[in-house]
Amino acid sequence: MISHSQVTDLQPEALAFLNKIPLFKGLDQAALVDIACRMQYRTFGLGMTLFHQDMPGMMLYMLAEGHVRLYSIGQSGQEFTYHIYGPMEIFGELSILDDGYHSTTCIVMNPIKSWLLSKD
Repeated sequence: MISHSQVTDLQPEALAFLNKIPLFKGLDQAALVDIACRMQYRTFGLGMTLFHQDMPGMMLYMLAEGHVRLYSIGQSGQEFTYHIYGPMEIFGELSILDDGYHSTTCIVMNPIKSWLLSKD
């Protein structure tokens, strides 16, 4: 009986996905395999919040399907949309790289399929 999830089962799909993302172009195959083994596949439904403004960055998000909106709320209460991300785009990298906090809130606009890579 297996008592843990088998991350390696998704490795071929994760590796194929990484090969399509410009950020990872130029990495050798061994590095790509190492990253693919650390990725998690997740789906999120309409309206879900992936992270809030001022939360610490913990995850790199890579969209396979769907769209998310990054926005903030101004002092007057009005929402300001910074960017809408779609398939094959990544986000959340800046707060991971600079050990900082998210400058925006991220909400799912339609159901998404995504690959996640933990800061760890």
